[in-house]
Amino acid sequence: MERLSVHPESLRRVRPDEIVTIQVEDEIAQKISTQTQSSLQAQGRLFIIDHSSLANLTLTAGRYAGACQAFFFIHPVSGDFLPLAIRPNNGSPLTYTPLDSANDWKLAKILLNSNDVWHNQWYHLAAAHFSSDLVWMSATRAFSDAHPVWGLIRRLGVNSFAYRVAASESLVCPGCDIEKNFPWNGAEAVTYSQQVWQSDGKAWRRNYLSTKLVRRGLLNCKYGPTLKFFPYYEDVSVIMHAMRAFLTDFVDAYYENDDAIAKDVELIGWFKEVAVEASIVDFPSSISTRLELVDVLAHLAYLISILHGSLNSNSLVQYSGVLPMHPLCLYHPFPVEKGVTSLLPFLPDLNASLQQIALLANFNQGPIINTPDSILFLFDEPSFKGRVNDKVRAAAERYTSTLQKFSDEVGKRKLDSDGLSQGMPFVWNLFNPETAPGILAA
Repeated sequence: MERLSVHPESLRRVRPDEIVTIQVEDEIAQKISTQTQSSLQAQGRLFIIDHSSLANLTLTAGRYAGACQAFFFIHPVSGDFLPLAIRPNNGSPLTYTPLDSANDWKLAKILLNSNDVWHNQWYHLAAAHFSSDLVWMSATRAFSDAHPVWGLIRRLGVNSFAYRVAASESLVCPGCDIEKNFPWNGAEAVTYSQQVWQSDGKAWRRNYLSTKLVRRGLLNCKYGPTLKFFPYYEDVSVIMHAMRAFLTDFVDAYYENDDAIAKDVELIGWFKEVAVEASIVDFPSSISTRLELVDVLAHLAYLISILHGSLNSNSLVQYSGVLPMHPLCLYHPFPVEKGVTSLLPFLPDLNASLQQIALLANFNQGPIINTPDSILFLFDEPSFKGRVNDKVRAAAERYTSTLQKFSDEVGKRKLDSDGLSQGMPFVWNLFNPETAPGILAA
């Protein structure tokens, strides 16, 4: 269930006509799922995570990491979302399943988790930072200081570009934190970030939240059953519904009708600046309706307030980077046969563990709780409120009121009598609006 909450950007459903490279033996697949792998795929019940491209990166000497491929499935009887198999690759010829020994299966899960943490960081850098930075910079070139849309972009992207100095001086530089903690150094991190930007992150409308989830077969799938639980979307959809309502009111407060949009030369100039000069793929080069503006602003808000926070910030130290199941790096060659007796040689020692905890804790945003930098009070920031009109201030109050109710619900979450919350064996409250960053927090 981590793939439907903590690590939301790696998973997709396998199409019935797709050719896959992992083949789980029929007998094993039937013991786990009651059906063969091919039957699961034909019914649209099979899902995959594919980090095999990581094998193309150069590992630091003495560090180890998989380039994992993993299958998950929707159980034909219970409807539960469960793991089927993990193949580590990158030095391991094995394919692990839940039928293996406890140590073998746990090692496989650790390898997959480690890959997901790496992918999360460099996908977030590309999809959240690169995209929002380009939009922000284009806005500085197109809008006058008093333009209301520029004021909104400035509020959302308040820390645009701020991370670049810290990243170059303490993260990706030779001998710095990436090289100290991960299996690949900073140069490899930059290379990988560029790769995921090109393959997944750079398109604008194609990566609208619902569009992306539908494309990956996680939402409104026409060739397979619905996920019984989808914690990430369950929470994010509430926030984005409130966000869209606010943005609709914001746009309506300044543009009486679509004709007003067409007459705003600064706004039209911004769209051209982003699409042509900044060359953001799939960003509309023209605009003629208020709805189009709401769509663009909603996606910008999603990148900054949702996507960024789901992969970075508080998630690292609270969920995605928690030891011992989520080490940033492994420290022993992978076995070529099953039957691991101890996991300790693979895991970080005390010093490496403390180093990982310290690094990830730096990204935690505890001080933003109930401040204007939180999702809850994002539009309650004094300078922003002082520049907008009464209609927008009223919309901001409605936004906060709506998300306060959701925050109260999230705060009451606990494990039920079956030891589950949202179908998971842990309580996931990353998107409590009181504590989740609404800005580019790190």
